[in-house]
Amino acid sequence: MHIRLLPIFSNKISYQKLFKSPIYLIADKTFLLFKKNNHKILSVETIDREKWEKMKFIFLYPGSGFSRLVDSFLNNHKIIVQNSFKIRSLETAANLAYEGLGCTFIPSFYLKQNFDSSKCNIFKLSEDIFSVQLVIAFLRDMNLNEETKKFIKEVVKYYKNKK
Repeated sequence: MHIRLLPIFSNKISYQKLFKSPIYLIADKTFLLFKKNNHKILSVETIDREKWEKMKFIFLYPGSGFSRLVDSFLNNHKIIVQNSFKIRSLETAANLAYEGLGCTFIPSFYLKQNFDSSKCNIFKLSEDIFSVQLVIAFLRDMNLNEETKKFIKEVVKYYKNKK
């Protein structure tokens, strides 16, 4: 059993939803909407493919749920990235983007309220455009004992009460 992001591609895994979280874009100066010394988190309600294709991106290596989610977002918006590099850790991608070394997507739990606005801007993407769903997942055919069922129920209840 573990907490993870959707999508889950295996039909051997069951899950219960915990919460939906917005996705943020940490953008360097290659993003055409970059505004030097902007300390506010800006909103993105629509995607202009041409502006996004000129960005220098920092992505995760393929295989993680989050990298599949980003790939799906790019494909759905027909964004063809021309300049990118890949790393292994979402935290490292975020830290590099905060230093102005590229643009990357992050879930809200990697968001820094204090950032150097001469190096990057932060954009919150509309949940209609891009968001992440966290779930508690477990093997479908597993006979869960009462303690495990109670644990799952309490975790789900905890996140529902946080809304």
